[in-house]
Amino acid sequence: MSTRLTVSFTLDVDAATTTVSALKELIAALGKDDTFQKSTVTFKGHELRDARTLEHYGVGIHEHKTKRDESINTIQLCRPTSQIDPEMRITLRFKTDTEHRFSLTVNEKVTVAQLKREIAIEERLTVRALQGLVPFGHAEETLKDDAVVGSLELQDQVIAVTTLDREAIAAGKRPVRAADFDVRVSIDERGNKDRKANRTFAMHVSGSQTLAEFEDAALCLHMVHLADYALILDGVELKHDEATLDALNVRPGCTIYAVADVSICVSTANRDFDMVVSPMTRLSTVRSTLERIDPDFPWEEFAFSTGYDRLPEDWTMWDLGFMANTMMCLKRRFVSLVIFLRKGSKRTGPAYTIEADERETVESMKRRIFAKSGVAPSDQLLLGPRDELLTDDMIIGEERAKLTGHVEMIDLNDLGED
Repeated sequence: MSTRLTVSFTLDVDAATTTVSALKELIAALGKDDTFQKSTVTFKGHELRDARTLEHYGVGIHEHKTKRDESINTIQLCRPTSQIDPEMRITLRFKTDTEHRFSLTVNEKVTVAQLKREIAIEERLTVRALQGLVPFGHAEETLKDDAVVGSLELQDQVIAVTTLDREAIAAGKRPVRAADFDVRVSIDERGNKDRKANRTFAMHVSGSQTLAEFEDAALCLHMVHLADYALILDGVELKHDEATLDALNVRPGCTIYAVADVSICVSTANRDFDMVVSPMTRLSTVRSTLERIDPDFPWEEFAFSTGYDRLPEDWTMWDLGFMANTMMCLKRRFVSLVIFLRKGSKRTGPAYTIEADERETVESMKRRIFAKSGVAPSDQLLLGPRDELLTDDMIIGEERAKLTGHVEMIDLNDLGED
């Protein structure tokens, strides 16, 4: 028999600037109990992400009023329990048809329809379709709404998100917009180590305004010099001063993020490299810059990481969610693997050690094993650490292979022997 204790209390916070993570810290400080920082926070049935502000989820909009005429919103917190299996959560990567990239961590048991709802809430996108590679396939297929995400093997690919109405575009139709409408501007100082709290303000604009005129209006009305920031809408930077807001897909109710430059540090064994870059700078550009600064360092032998996982180099600082003074370390691309010969359920014969690039395929690794063992690649059957079959198309360093430490090889020529 289990007992569930429910406790209610009231907090006054600024929804526009308070993140979910900051809310957890505040609750933990008030209760002197740091388990709240690991809690799951939900609002109207949706789990809130730590990096988002409360306002992003509509917290702060009148739900009901007290006698003091204050806005009250009910947020639920669920403390972590040992029954939650972290392996049931998977991280998926996405790319929209407007080149916006993002990632989401979800329960592997959600359906594609539920995943679309997550994207709609988190990224404020209207998702028309999701496309990915079907298991063991090579062609992109539209994912069915009733399919379970965990069964589709989507972790190692970038899922295509269709947001535009292709038929309407093909017919030459454009969405009808009012001449004047309201947009929201969010000043994001994440890259400024001396940053103040982010601020958000509304602006009444016209679709015929140019971007330069929009920036001038923000300076006059709100004393904000937007030219000092990268202006980002749907993951795309707004650059062309003479383009109209309508042409830039600025629409009623959207949020334009004005993001300051990001300070990062790349740490190597010999020295640290401090850089200040635009939030729309790709990680591959950072690599190119470092190669010019220190051409003698073997940069190609290493991948960028903020911990365990390798960072995708086609992502921008904005895509990666980098904050001020983000530290990146270098993770060696080459892994050392011990190859054990196996017959039946027992290991037999000598073991071989090979060095392989984590970007290599299993097929390429078989050629390295052939050079050591003399067993032809076509006669090798390779098993991973959990006895799973390693197919030739797997990438050594990616999720499906997870090659760390050792690999077992069965020589197919030995199968007929006693």
